[in-house]
Amino acid sequence: MAKNIIVNNQFNIQPSDINIGPDFEHFFDAFGNMETEVSAYYVVRLCQKKGGWFPFSQAEIEEVYQASGHQDGFIFNRLVDPQAVLAKPAEELEKMATHATRCRGMNPIVASISYAMSHGRPETIKLGGGWIVRDTEGRYHVTDEFVVRCFQSSPARSKAGLSTIS
Repeated sequence: MAKNIIVNNQFNIQPSDINIGPDFEHFFDAFGNMETEVSAYYVVRLCQKKGGWFPFSQAEIEEVYQASGHQDGFIFNRLVDPQAVLAKPAEELEKMATHATRCRGMNPIVASISYAMSHGRPETIKLGGGWIVRDTEGRYHVTDEFVVRCFQSSPARSKAGLSTIS
């Protein structure tokens, strides 16, 4: 599905169609990353408060986030920009474990430097990004794909024809 910015709240799924009730934890399997799914919750919560898919500012999302008792500042966690992650995490972990066994008894800082020098930078890939778009004025806009992913993960009620969108 192509990612299109929702303009003037014109979309058949509205924030009220997404369940983020009192027992809600996060959007399971919506974005492939728990932190991203938790961030999505706060965006949906803000849009429910605003009554639609309207652009929002960093200050507005911060207000919703802080009202939940958080003081550390809201992070979009891959919703806006992609994040570099290990391309082959299992292989990289195996290399680290093998190196750690060889370095037993060595100062941890020296062991870390030794690992970095002998193995170089691990291969990374970029994941996520583009589900929310920041405009030139610093306002954030949700995309249709963001909305569909949240709805499919936690619908408040069914909407005809939307359960099979991927």
